[in-house]
Amino acid sequence: MLSAQSLEERLTIHASLNAGYGKSNDLPVLGIPKEGTVDYRVMTLQFRYQMAPNDAFVVQLLNRRLGSSPLAGVLNDVTTQMAYWQHRAGAITTKVGRTPLPRGLTNEVRYIGTVLPFFRQPFEISGDAFDAVDGVLVTGRRDLAKGFAVEGHAHFGASENRSVRATSTELTVRSSRAHNMIGAQGYLDAPGGVRLGVFANKYERRTPTQTGFRNFVAYSGQIDRSFGVLRAEHFRESGESPGADLKSRYVQAVAKLHPRIHLAGEHIRQTQRVFFTDTRLNTDIPSVRETGAAVNLFGAAGTVFKFEHRWRNGYTYDAFVAPTTVEGNTVRINPSRATNYWIASVATSF
Repeated sequence: MLSAQSLEERLTIHASLNAGYGKSNDLPVLGIPKEGTVDYRVMTLQFRYQMAPNDAFVVQLLNRRLGSSPLAGVLNDVTTQMAYWQHRAGAITTKVGRTPLPRGLTNEVRYIGTVLPFFRQPFEISGDAFDAVDGVLVTGRRDLAKGFAVEGHAHFGASENRSVRATSTELTVRSSRAHNMIGAQGYLDAPGGVRLGVFANKYERRTPTQTGFRNFVAYSGQIDRSFGVLRAEHFRESGESPGADLKSRYVQAVAKLHPRIHLAGEHIRQTQRVFFTDTRLNTDIPSVRETGAAVNLFGAAGTVFKFEHRWRNGYTYDAFVAPTTVEGNTVRINPSRATNYWIASVATSF
């Protein structure tokens, strides 16, 4: 009986650490400068208390260090990434509070380095946003015939959104709050390790000077087999006040050569619309084109050592790169910049 259990039996603790050293050969990117940095870390500490057979209370603390990233100045040293009450009723689970947000394939484990083939999931699809929803999340799953299953997650509430964007004239850090956010994530699981997903939501975007809206859609696909993993996702964000039209996609492959050795590769592409006062000049630019390769070495006690090298081309860096030049009534897309960078990291969890 749960009522007879001690505090030690009801309380479980989990933690993860993902720490690395990064160095760029030219432009600073994602907090990694040319001089190199060891100020690159993600740490989580989770407490879960089983209140009753179908009820639990979960709190997770988060510490992040982003090197020289412009986003480092808008982050607290320690934040509460999760804080929710969970109730199960048959196949339906309800979470109330600050809960992880199912969005795509890896958003709920984006900070757990031991389950990611690279230091992070592609930043172009996650940004520094929407890791959790302050509100309510309702989840259901149903097994179908012949190894198929469907799973759905509906959410309503608010969330945080921080990003770095290159406009026509400067690099800007945008920090806002998503209000009245409503949406859902659906999955279809099929035999052979196949998972297909669709996500959609809409929310109000509020800053001290503007109130607008955003629409967000994502399509996901994954095949996970004993010898490797292949996944791909396409995300699109659009809206007004200010204008936004951002398309991001990636394909990622992992070859499981040995239980202790995995090789990974991925390619990321992002297209961003640059907006002007004269809307006839609005222009789409290839803001990011990036390819990465990594070696994962699995050690004792769930530790993973990763060595990755990345080749980046585009306009989105931690230093301003002017994407366009206006010449009279026309817009010229400037030459893009290229930078290579690498990360050596270690991840562990329990």
